[in-house]
Amino acid sequence: MCKEKLLQEAVDTLLDNRIRGQPMRYGHNKDYKSFSDVIEGKEGRFRETLLGKLVDYSGRSVIVGHPVLLNRGATLHRLRIDAFQPILVQRCFICLHPLVCKGFNADFDGDQMVVHVPLSLEA
Repeated sequence: MCKEKLLQEAVDTLLDNRIRGQPMRYGHNKDYKSFSDVIEGKEGRFRETLLGKLVDYSGRSVIVGHPVLLNRGATLHRLRIDAFQPILVQRCFICLHPLVCKGFNADFDGDQMVVHVPLSLEA
């Protein structure tokens, strides 16, 4: 093999070990861990550590068919977060009126939402 082809295979393995079909291995059955293996997936760098920040005075629960600021994940536009007048109930879930479900693309089959409570008038 020429040097350029070996270099290209090494770079491919470093970036994505599965790009050439059969992954390169060391030993008998261990695949090399590539950059894409480190950052993608549920245990990857983004979802495991960078996106999972803790926020004070917020909560997350299953929605059932009334809450301050509600957010349904993946907030890609401003219509996915809305303000409501809260009504406190002695239950462990968020009561949501069925008429606002379409704006959040929500239904009552186990969807979850996040509640953010402002602590001051400036907030």
